[in-house]
Amino acid sequence: MSDPKESRGKGGVPVLGAYSPCHTVDLGPVKMVYISGLTSGGEAPRDTKAQAEIVFRKMAEILEAEGGRLEHLVKITTFLVDIREYALYNEVRNRIFAAVARPPASATIGGAELVRPEARIEIEGVAAIPQAR
Repeated sequence: MSDPKESRGKGGVPVLGAYSPCHTVDLGPVKMVYISGLTSGGEAPRDTKAQAEIVFRKMAEILEAEGGRLEHLVKITTFLVDIREYALYNEVRNRIFAAVARPPASATIGGAELVRPEARIEIEGVAAIPQAR
């Protein structure tokens, strides 16, 4: 089996293989955006904090392409290779959502084996973007 090919998805975010970095569902007054699990894609060394920064930047790019922002996230799920690195991730997450009135609901799973061997963290999310009608 060959390695999956990398291509560009929504917001210019690189993707591996045949999947979408996000799907949207228009519910009238709100557009739901379901963001696939994102990693740093080799953009950072094996450093959880730096990788978390890159993943949230990619998430912001996807949301911007859909007319939203990180503050529209309603749920994130984070997968960490090593749960002992939770504090590093949490520091980044707390800073990014510090000014958000209602930070997203969140779950974190440790001990994950991720698709990219250099990845220390993967984050997926769901956003609800208000639509002007």
